[in-house]
Amino acid sequence: MAIVALKNHPRLSIEVHATPDKFISSQIVETGEWEPFETHLVECFLRPGDVFVDIGANIGWYTIIAASIVGNNGYVYAFEPGTANFELAARNLVLNDLQNVTLEQIAIADRTGTGRLFLSRENLGDHRLFAAEEERCSQTVSVTSLGRYFEHNPTPIRMLKIDAQGSEARIFEGLPDDFARTRKVAAILLEFWPYALEQSGSSAKSLVRSLAAQGMSCYIIHECFRGLDPIDLDVLEQRAYGDLRENNLFLNLLALPATNAVPAAIRTMIRPPDAFLFYHAAR
Repeated sequence: MAIVALKNHPRLSIEVHATPDKFISSQIVETGEWEPFETHLVECFLRPGDVFVDIGANIGWYTIIAASIVGNNGYVYAFEPGTANFELAARNLVLNDLQNVTLEQIAIADRTGTGRLFLSRENLGDHRLFAAEEERCSQTVSVTSLGRYFEHNPTPIRMLKIDAQGSEARIFEGLPDDFARTRKVAAILLEFWPYALEQSGSSAKSLVRSLAAQGMSCYIIHECFRGLDPIDLDVLEQRAYGDLRENNLFLNLLALPATNAVPAAIRTMIRPPDAFLFYHAAR
């Protein structure tokens, strides 16, 4: 067992996987950070009293940071279907004495029922609701839609983080088209991985259309130089069936309501169009 103090949140600590983990736990141990620029985006949007939804919470990195920011008058809903990840996330809530979190061992998709979660041996953040090319162990998990989960809970949701290894399109398919507007969503962080979206039984086209239906504008997140590139949804769809598909690449996106003014703190991170540089992150 290893417990690491968060580099920029010294009052918070996180227990990481004892077994080797190719990405998340190993980077936290080495640096005390995980996705520092995306984490900064969460810090820019969240305020005391807000509600944050963490889909694909893994061991709870974003969950515990968000819970510490929103405070006792705010709330976090976190979803992690993998048993080992879920148990670590639960211990991390106790470790940091965070009582403003509901942690659910549920996969979010477009339906309610059960499914199979296929587990990666090396990358413990790469468990998927579809069979991978390599042979994987699997476990039965509960599945629900975000629309159904919040059906009788009308709380405004300030921010969502969605990292579900190909289930992103299905998550949006399980939402009413006015979800972002009626819930007053200010920002969504999500992964856009065309290969996995198709393998999950949906498509990149479906996810792009859902983002449009929710009234979102998108920006590519660049961890390497801490910047954002605006990308038109039509261009995003073209790339999904071009270089991203051909090279099995993914993008991390920040989606903001197109009708809202971009917050001042975010405007300073947006690169001008004549400085466009698409960053590809290889799987």
